[in-house]
Amino acid sequence: MNDYFEKNCNTSNWLESSYFHNKLKNLKGSVKLIKQDAYGYNGETQLFEMENGSDNFSFEFNREKEIIRELGGQGVIETTYKDFKKHKKLSETNTYTNTVELFEYDEETDLANRYIKIKDGVRTEQELKISIHKDGSIIHSNLDFEVHYNTDGNIVHEKSRNSGLEFVYDYSGYGKKGYYTRTQRIGDQIGFVQKYGNSSRCLIELILYRDNVLSSRTMLFFDENGNLIQNMRFFDDGSYDNHYYFYNDRNLLIEDKISLPNGYYGTDHLFEYDQHDNLIKTTNTSYQYKYDQQGNWIERIETYRNDIYGKITREFTYFPSGLHVV
Repeated sequence: MNDYFEKNCNTSNWLESSYFHNKLKNLKGSVKLIKQDAYGYNGETQLFEMENGSDNFSFEFNREKEIIRELGGQGVIETTYKDFKKHKKLSETNTYTNTVELFEYDEETDLANRYIKIKDGVRTEQELKISIHKDGSIIHSNLDFEVHYNTDGNIVHEKSRNSGLEFVYDYSGYGKKGYYTRTQRIGDQIGFVQKYGNSSRCLIELILYRDNVLSSRTMLFFDENGNLIQNMRFFDDGSYDNHYYFYNDRNLLIEDKISLPNGYYGTDHLFEYDQHDNLIKTTNTSYQYKYDQQGNWIERIETYRNDIYGKITREFTYFPSGLHVV
């Protein structure tokens, strides 16, 4: 089990899981802080140069391996969390805009009930209204949306406070392995429909629309371990691509096969790993690692088609071993 990943990611959301997977994968020991920096390789100067992107970040964890603080944008934006997995912020500081945002929470519902903004020393406050009805349903006005919860605590409707954007949830099929749908609308235009289901309530289907006409449909299939084993995508012109994924006995992806309309079926990518379960080779790319004493990699050099492409470095701070006072 990947504790750091499971503690901090909503694994039912395949897209979110994919984004955070490499950031939190295979972390070992009692990590207090991880700081990661990404560098591109300049072939002319033969030097690594700092890049500014999502691969540059810092996460601070509590002893339960939950993210409590994040630094992004090369340290420009600092965010502290009440619950990272549920996207509940306590504060966000942006040094570029000289802005501090603070959130307070209602004890009964655990929803944000006050927003405080301090910009250039000027403080403003905004109440985030929470209405609890007799049947237990709730309407919550957060910063961006008016959110409606049903008596089971599930979101049934999200309406933007500033535009026609809304999300509608349908739980009518919930009794069948937890199926439900989430539809995005902007006015009378449908943007997408997401279908969730199976034992893990994973995203299993995504339908995209353009001018209320279906433009593509993606279907996702998982095995009993929660591994994605097939990804089928159909387009409005009749074309499609169909990927099949194969795993080893450690649930590591080892092969991606693709099927195309012209009848082609073959390997798209192969994957190899080292003894720490970190990726060392795929079709055109290879990775070389350096590790610390805990078994966490602290440097990764990426080579693309035998040419050095980039480097990522990571610094770790660990909680001291032994007893601690809570």
